[in-house]
Amino acid sequence: MAKCYTCGTIYNGWSCPTCSIKEKLEQTTKEQTEALEDSLREQERMLEEQRESMEYALREAEAEHKKTTSEAWQLQAEAKAKRAYELYKAGLNDEAIKLCFEAISQDPGNIKPYRIAVWSFEILGQDIKSKELLKKQINLLKTSDYQNSQGDALKVLQDILEMKNNYDLMQSFLDASKEFGNNIKLLGVVCGIELYKKNTGDLDGYLGKLPYTERNNLFEILKKIKTIGFSSSTIKLLKEKILEQYKEWNPEIKREIAETASKKAKEEARKKSSPTVIGW
Repeated sequence: MAKCYTCGTIYNGWSCPTCSIKEKLEQTTKEQTEALEDSLREQERMLEEQRESMEYALREAEAEHKKTTSEAWQLQAEAKAKRAYELYKAGLNDEAIKLCFEAISQDPGNIKPYRIAVWSFEILGQDIKSKELLKKQINLLKTSDYQNSQGDALKVLQDILEMKNNYDLMQSFLDASKEFGNNIKLLGVVCGIELYKKNTGDLDGYLGKLPYTERNNLFEILKKIKTIGFSSSTIKLLKEKILEQYKEWNPEIKREIAETASKKAKEEARKKSSPTVIGW
């Protein structure tokens, strides 16, 4: 028989059964407490994530609402331009023009209603008004919204070329092209050609100012102008002038090729000379 020094229990065996039970209860209680604390912390974390998620969703919804509200006038103008086009296609040109001007008053920076109004005025034989609106479109091509829009620039240029007595519009397009984005700037070359053929424009001077890095854009423009009704003589003249320009570019192009090849060779040599480390 032995007496436990901790609790005074008299027992047989190696350990006090009372203290053993107490220790187990304390260990179980500790584990349950820790598990409960972990569970509470996890619930708090999940609640915090839900709260942050809800706040984020509310902020997104608020931002989207503000954006929709701020752009409502643009959406209305776009819808009117679309409706004006349908009226134009139906032959209701007066109605189309009225709706176009409503759209323009709401969003003067949208080029579409100007374009539809031009077509309608042309059908009604009001060329002066068509030219006024084309000049406004040329100015819009200089803005950030259209500076690199080849599609819109090509449509404006095509409308100009289809106009009678279009010299002033072509000159305006050529002058404005200096402020176009790089993606459409070279469309000014086309107007330059037409003016050059009449000995009124300086096509050689225009091409002479182009850096050789613009050559890819130049060929892209050459491909596109075939689709908008230019005469074969105009395209032929442009090709001849580009070839002349290419002769001037040739030394710079060869230098660029040589530098690129040299850099590549040095890079390959560096890779081959780098030691290969195996193991630790």
